[in-house]
Amino acid sequence: MKILFITRAYPPLVGGMQKYASDFYNNYQERGEIKLLANSGDKKTILPFFFKVLFFLVLYSRQYDVIHLYDAVLFPLIPII
Repeated sequence: MKILFITRAYPPLVGGMQKYASDFYNNYQERGEIKLLANSGDKKTILPFFFKVLFFLVLYSRQYDVIHLYDAVLFPLIPII
């Protein structure tokens, strides 16, 4: 199973969301094929990250069996998926 994991909160930023996202990715990385699209910058990088993800989804989303959006802020991507 191929998984695409998209998160806007990822280390090196520090916090609960970042830890959970890192743990999720590391856990699934041991079990199978998982691709990570993560924003590891601060809030100023969210908009460029969003467009990067949008572009990636348009080109490659059909290659994945599961697309996991980490939080509700990414919900505008659902119609693209």
